[in-house]
Amino acid sequence: MLVLQIRKGLGQVPYWWQGDPAQRYWVEIRKEPGTGTSLWCPVVDEDGGKDPWYELVASVRAEDIIYHWNAREHRFVGRSIAASDAAEVKGDGIYLVPLRDFTPFETDLSLSVIRVHVDDIYALRDQLLTRYGRPLYLPFQFKENRSNLGFMSNYFAKLPFELVSLIFGSDGLAEGLLQFGDQVQEDRSQEDVPAAQKVSEGGIRGFLQPFQPKADTGYVVNVRGGRRIQTLAHESLVNKCADWLRGLGFDPGRNAAVDLGLEDPPIVIEAKVIRNSWPQSIREAVGQLYEYRYFKVSDPGSRLIFLADQPVPELWIRYLEKDRQIGVLWPSTRGFEGSRLARKAIRF
Repeated sequence: MLVLQIRKGLGQVPYWWQGDPAQRYWVEIRKEPGTGTSLWCPVVDEDGGKDPWYELVASVRAEDIIYHWNAREHRFVGRSIAASDAAEVKGDGIYLVPLRDFTPFETDLSLSVIRVHVDDIYALRDQLLTRYGRPLYLPFQFKENRSNLGFMSNYFAKLPFELVSLIFGSDGLAEGLLQFGDQVQEDRSQEDVPAAQKVSEGGIRGFLQPFQPKADTGYVVNVRGGRRIQTLAHESLVNKCADWLRGLGFDPGRNAAVDLGLEDPPIVIEAKVIRNSWPQSIREAVGQLYEYRYFKVSDPGSRLIFLADQPVPELWIRYLEKDRQIGVLWPSTRGFEGSRLARKAIRF
């Protein structure tokens, strides 16, 4: 495999950001698995010509920052750093950029959140047009009705540095945009509002949003003792349980903290993939379930359920049921099996 390094600006019309070292941010718009591993695209399009959006990938340099938009979920899911300059892989006919240090986002950075900044986004677009003209290669679809701001379907786009702190916060990682305390305050402000009145255009139903599977990237959660990355195996378990609940006639939901839950009856479910230690997984789940209920990121009247990816030893079922009043679920050939409290809560 012959790899040719691409010299900056060779054979290209200068882009509006060239010569400005602050303009080192990009957006990958991706549908397929593999987020955060590499950028790649064809050198030529189906007609044998150059696609100007694909040519953007050839402009990426080492240490540039790439934000990842999941086109299926319509949200930003993480951030990576370019490990080297873009290269053309001869024989494969692709531009390739290896990535490093992928960081998944815990924060909900969906289109509805981006639209909060719509006036600033349009204002910056207008400033850039006045100064540089077209094309700008921005990731947004600008509509006559600003509230309908959309996202491009092109694979790659340029993100002006002026929007980075606006969208992703001062750390660029969105960590300060949805702190646990903010969630608590938001939920407390609604605690006396009937559930039927808590429905908004964004689909929020009381404490939970309609269930949507998360990306293939993994994502960050807060647990006692620190922060951890949830894996695809964890998400597969949650998805399977959500499908099972739908089959029973329920409407499952989730939010930034809660893996899975129901509004009616109020139930919150914490899922764990058991690898080496039952005690560690159960301690984490118990702490999370009580905190979610106490701090009102789930309904304070919720029944609590621990979901494991394998049958739970009887010793731990007795502890969870009798001492902690937490039901237990695990997969089976019939879908899922449950302890007495779990069967009572879900009525199966």
